[in-house]
This record gives sequence, structure tokens and C-alpha cells, in this order.
Amino acid sequence: MVSRATLEASNDDPKLQEVDLNLSHDEKARGVEHVQPYGFSSRPVAPSKESDGSTKRAEAFVVHPDGSRSHPVALVIADRRFRPKGMKAGEVQVHDNQGQSVHLAEDGIVVNSPKKLTFKVGDNASITMNADGTVTIRGSAIKFEQG
Repeated sequence: MVSRATLEASNDDPKLQEVDLNLSHDEKARGVEHVQPYGFSSRPVAPSKESDGSTKRAEAFVVHPDGSRSHPVALVIADRRFRPKGMKAGEVQVHDNQGQSVHLAEDGIVVNSPKKLTFKVGDNASITMNADGTVTIRGSAIKFEQG
């Protein structure tokens, strides 16, 4: 059996993330395991009060493996408040609620961050950049070392 739910809260401390959900007909489910694909992890955003007094929430699709509603499992949690729009067919985007994203676009990869962007690279780093146009680097201090 599959059902829809809305998110009330999330707990990222357990080995498998847990969420509190409102299932249909005001049925509450607490500590529901949220299964995520290996290598991808996210934490859903809590409900928000809108200026019109309504509350916006992330939405979940929940399975009940044995047909009983006693042990639900959340498989997919989506949040239409933050979903990027306007992608072309075949494009992929990893994004958050702050406007940060990595967009695998039709014409190249675009990294967007209104915040700090940090690269942590090991000892054998190699960066190759081929540019036919202009490369602009701005900063209060720019340092290039050979060694």
C-alpha cells in the first residue's frame, strides 16, 4: 500500500533519518524511517507559515510494506517550495532551499552559490582549464604558487 503524507519534522541523528508525518485523515506517524539512495542524503525543510496564514510543508510518498499502517517507510520526500523549474529534458539539478545548486545542464555544468564555495582537494590535485574567452578571477588576494 502507498500513501501520501506531509512532513512535520525530521531527525537526522539516527543511522537512518527519521521523519514525523501527517498521513491521510489527520493520522500521525512518528519516527518513520526515511530511506535514501546510497551516496545521496538530504534533510527536508520544516513547515513554514506563509503571509496568508497557511502552512506549507514538504510532501512524502510512504509505503506500508506488509499492508499494515503500523510500520510505514518514507521513500520519497519532495518540496515544491524549492524545486527548480525550467530545466530541459535530460537535465539534472541538485539543489537546496537557499538557492545553491549544481546543474548538469544541456550546455555544461553550472554551480550556483550565493554563499561561500569551498573545494577540499587532496595532494595530487590537477585543474585543467581551456578557455577561448576571458577567464576572470576576483579576490582581495590571489596567490599562485609553483612547487
